[in-house]
Amino acid sequence: MLNKKNLFSLLLFVLVWTFLEGILGVFFAIKNGSWSTPTELFAESYSKSYQVKDCNWSDQIALHPYFGFRYLKNSVCRTVPVNNFNLPGPEIPWEKDEQFYTVLVLGGSVAETLAAQTDGITKSSLQEVVNSRFKAKDGRRIQIINASMAAGVQPMQLIAYQFFHSIADAVISIEGYNENNKYRNFQSFLQPPHIWNELLEKPNTENSYVSASTLHNRWKNIFRNHLVNHSFILYLFFQIGDSFFQWIKKMGSQGQTIDQAIPHFPDSWDSKKKHHDFLTRYSDTLLSARFLAKQFKQEYFVFFQPTPSTAKVLTLEETKLVGNLNYMNSYTEMKTELIKIPRSKEFIFDLENTFNKTKDSVYVDPIHNNKLGKTLLATRISEILAMKLGWKDLSVRR
Repeated sequence: MLNKKNLFSLLLFVLVWTFLEGILGVFFAIKNGSWSTPTELFAESYSKSYQVKDCNWSDQIALHPYFGFRYLKNSVCRTVPVNNFNLPGPEIPWEKDEQFYTVLVLGGSVAETLAAQTDGITKSSLQEVVNSRFKAKDGRRIQIINASMAAGVQPMQLIAYQFFHSIADAVISIEGYNENNKYRNFQSFLQPPHIWNELLEKPNTENSYVSASTLHNRWKNIFRNHLVNHSFILYLFFQIGDSFFQWIKKMGSQGQTIDQAIPHFPDSWDSKKKHHDFLTRYSDTLLSARFLAKQFKQEYFVFFQPTPSTAKVLTLEETKLVGNLNYMNSYTEMKTELIKIPRSKEFIFDLENTFNKTKDSVYVDPIHNNKLGKTLLATRISEILAMKLGWKDLSVRR
């Protein structure tokens, strides 16, 4: 039973708690400009956890242990639906569908814009062109499956190929621009895309220092309980804890870059030797993919993507969009060396001249294309595939 002393202590506690609740209610009302209940304040805090006012591309993705990185399926910054492997496009089957002749598409953002649905409904540019003109040699309909990822760079394509090869009849990799960024900057072939550093340096990243992130999430989940989210005092306590975990993650992420895990070239190496090492590893990667394709009894093709730096007379509109074209020489040099790979003419194709006959704008930035550009690029690729794979051209009267 409660004695008078305990009863007095309980009443005093209730009075002090009620007084503090009132004070904090007024404080938060002044701070926010309007009165809100504790429940409404908690709800607003949780909604802000899933809203980003200024979304960067890195807000849409997370690091992946094998594929480099993948899109976040539930990110509010993500505008394009993603599939079961967190890639844009229809679901990727676990087993090959024999009713289709399946072409697997690898590469970076240019490949993604050609092979993936942009709205979850409209067919991709490559699928549209293929559907309108071609059927496989054996009469099957041709299916395009996207396994490319924006910012993707070799050897990400090789790893993806090893994983997804069993669902495909033929494989294409559209690449070159992202690889050349490393080549012209004298980086190692082992250097991952710059997006890794951006992800690791983001204060709110949950890709590094998982323990702090996990504790932070558990802390937030405690206050999701409706029994505790009716108090201004507990809301203040929640805010203090939330700020503390944000600070811990921010401090933990400072200066943590992928450079710490990737070996750099020896200091004694000159630019020529660095380029030689890069080209050797790049060549080995392409030859490895080609060798695997032979073992899997598939065809594997590499397409070096076109850039606004050569082959096309740019429109006035394009000159304002494409930026600095000083990479032209290094890109040409890199491709020229890679085409020296033995029997490269059988599986490596340079798409540089794809747009040289059009006077219209096809570029919307330093590398990506508008609808016309994507259609022209998809047409060129599908025509090469038809020639190499014996596809039936439905547009030709027989």
